[in-house]
Amino acid sequence: KMIPRRGKRRTDVGGFDPYVVARLGDREVHRTSAIYDTSEPIWTLYSNSLFLISVPLDEFFAAVAGLALEVKNGSKLLGRVVVSTEELLAATGQRTQHEIIPIRSPQQKPRNPPLLNL
Repeated sequence: KMIPRRGKRRTDVGGFDPYVVARLGDREVHRTSAIYDTSEPIWTLYSNSLFLISVPLDEFFAAVAGLALEVKNGSKLLGRVVVSTEELLAATGQRTQHEIIPIRSPQQKPRNPPLLNL
């Protein structure tokens, strides 16, 4: 389940129809369904957010940056979360929280950046 921080204005999350693209290196490994007409999306099993990473081991470890989760609205990239390969391997199934890094200049960083709970 992927849940951004609640209580954000539309401009804080960047749009009304967000979805997430999961990338391992340059390879897209999953894409959720869009959650329409919301500034507080919650991606669940019912919105096609559950996925397994099925790639050869050498490809998994070659993705030194880890798993990138890109929050998008249409073709516009709104923000990104990167989960390291070490964190993926150590995962126990417990929810973890990650700050969404907005795609804007550092001077425009919101005071309370949205979070993605995995």
